[in-house]
Amino acid sequence: MLRITPAILMLLCTTISACNEQAAKAAEEKKTAIDKPTVRLSNLRDEPVSIDDYKGKVVFLNFWATWCKPCLYEMPSIVKARELLAGEDIVFLFASDETNEEIEQFRTQHNFPFDYLKAENLSEIGVSAIPATFLYDQEGRLVHRETGLARWDDPKHLALIRNLKKAK
Repeated sequence: MLRITPAILMLLCTTISACNEQAAKAAEEKKTAIDKPTVRLSNLRDEPVSIDDYKGKVVFLNFWATWCKPCLYEMPSIVKARELLAGEDIVFLFASDETNEEIEQFRTQHNFPFDYLKAENLSEIGVSAIPATFLYDQEGRLVHRETGLARWDDPKHLALIRNLKKAK
């Protein structure tokens, strides 16, 4: 018969605990960065724009379309979130896969203070519905994605964005 002494029991518990901590840490690291292809963006002058251009800042990248009513409905909450987060090294970008002319026409018809971009590979990066928002941490890693209409000025979403700024 195997006799378990307090020392063996303690060693067993410590080993199990360490394994659980390592597994939890690995799962957290896996969850932190979302493995997706790089989004290809350009400004309305057809110059390439990269998420890497904003390293050191949190990037809020919203995918939208001029014809998308939910996109239009969420824009005021994004404007408010941008105002509430002003001065916190957070960049707000808005990308559509429509033509530059359509995006420019929308910009002149609506008074949203956004940095408008053209997205070139929405299906490749897994955007199948809009609005969709990707959040990148200060290292340029995609760490959160959300599809559908959201209230970006609510406390839950503001905390999500602010916490990305704190995490390194």
